Amino acid sequence: MKIISVQNTIRQYQPSQSFKGKTINGHYYTDQEYVDAMKYKSYDRVDCTYFRDRYGFWQYYFTQAPEQHANEVNKCINDIKEEEKRKNAIREEKSRAIEKAKQELSKKIEDIEKKENDRKKIIEKYTNLDKNTELLSCGLSQENIEQLSEELFHPYAESIADEAQYPNTPNGILIQGSDSARQEKVAKAIARQIQKENTISNFQQVIFDGNIEKLQNDLQEIKTIANQKYSHKKELTVIYIPDFDKIALKPNKADYIPELNSFLKVYMLNCAKNGCILLATAKDERKIESPFLINNKRFGVVINLENED
Repeated sequence: MKIISVQNTIRQYQPSQSFKGKTINGHYYTDQEYVDAMKYKSYDRVDCTYFRDRYGFWQYYFTQAPEQHANEVNKCINDIKEEEKRKNAIREEKSRAIEKAKQELSKKIEDIEKKENDRKKIIEKYTNLDKNTELLSCGLSQENIEQLSEELFHPYAESIADEAQYPNTPNGILIQGSDSARQEKVAKAIARQIQKENTISNFQQVIFDGNIEKLQNDLQEIKTIANQKYSHKKELTVIYIPDFDKIALKPNKADYIPELNSFLKVYMLNCAKNGCILLATAKDERKIESPFLINNKRFGVVINLENED
């Protein structure tokens, strides 16, 4: 009867809950051990007195169950803290990674905005035509101003801003008019608009004096140097040829020189790819051989100064 009484006492104080258990930091604990560990997690250590009310007199004083439970709870507390420490470290690392990504993204956005602002400033530098712009004092029509802006200034400015391999400009521009002085003024004003501070060093005037070989050599040398300047410094060279209607004549004209015309027609086709643009003037474009005017790969822009005032 005594043994039965002890067994009944033991059974009487066994936990009535069925625990499934939980693995913490690689160690297995019962649900009760885990619940107690979470409850006393802020304590450095617990002992069996924390759980005295849970046991009967005999079990508490004459078995190891309370102490073993306290030990397991302490181990579980340590494992919980280790897991939390590890999870916190992971969260902190993720937070640092997110913050770093945000900073990198912010820096990229700043760089893009700065690059775009710099690009706008460069384009504005070459396209801005305010009241002090020399070109506006030449008496050009609004149509011609718009044509130059659309076909020359904006494309060239975008080439500089984007550091393009080739300047996006027409190979040649023809200025038609009866006033030679005004023609030259317009040509130099156009040159200064796109060359800015480099106009003096990169403005090349070529005069044909009847020596075909000299003209060819001079033009080839200018193109070679122009290519180098644009490749290294993105500087555009302007080749100014006045009185083009006295050089590239139609075949039915007495002074027609087929060799010279053939050279000029080929020469003009790749001026832009070599970092130069040919500015020519003519009093009567009808005297010029038609391939120069029909093919816009040569004279992409024709400015007529007559009746502009």
